[in-house]
Amino acid sequence: GRVPVIGTVCGACYVRCMRRVVHICFALGMLCAVVPGAHGGGPKRVLILDPFGRDSAPFREVVSAFRSTLADVSDEPLQFYDVPLDLVRFGDADGEESLVKFLESQLRHRPVDVIVPIGGVGARFVVRYRERLFAGMPVLIIGADSHFVPPDFLRTNATLVTQPIDLGGIVEDILQMKPETTNIVV
Repeated sequence: GRVPVIGTVCGACYVRCMRRVVHICFALGMLCAVVPGAHGGGPKRVLILDPFGRDSAPFREVVSAFRSTLADVSDEPLQFYDVPLDLVRFGDADGEESLVKFLESQLRHRPVDVIVPIGGVGARFVVRYRERLFAGMPVLIIGADSHFVPPDFLRTNATLVTQPIDLGGIVEDILQMKPETTNIVV
């Protein structure tokens, strides 16, 4: 089946909406229902798989809102690990395999409590390598369209937090704020 959608959002509301969604997920125990002691105690480790790296749009604000909101609502200390998926985005099989081997090595020595892929690139990567890299680990996919995630993937220890983007609404907002706009590149 399809993943239920909660409303429609234009660009200006996206980060605020993602903040609310993170609060909802946290309140429902989606993030805290991790296997206790995955790495022997200490802070909860959160691996963020970012398709563009920390300082690149369009997900910079989403990742920033997620990190700060999770840190605000968590009763436990957190450690965030960021892995950019640049090699995956460019479709280089050798580069992707190098990244997979790097993650295998890192996760073997430093297991994490939750995997957070961002966007479609992150979702596809985790779907493709879940058994090899992330078996048994909770997965929280943020900002990916539901068509990137097979329904069976969400049946075991995985959650998809998505918000459809109304491109028409975004264009309308731009034209209302800047009526002199003649070119919009999407």
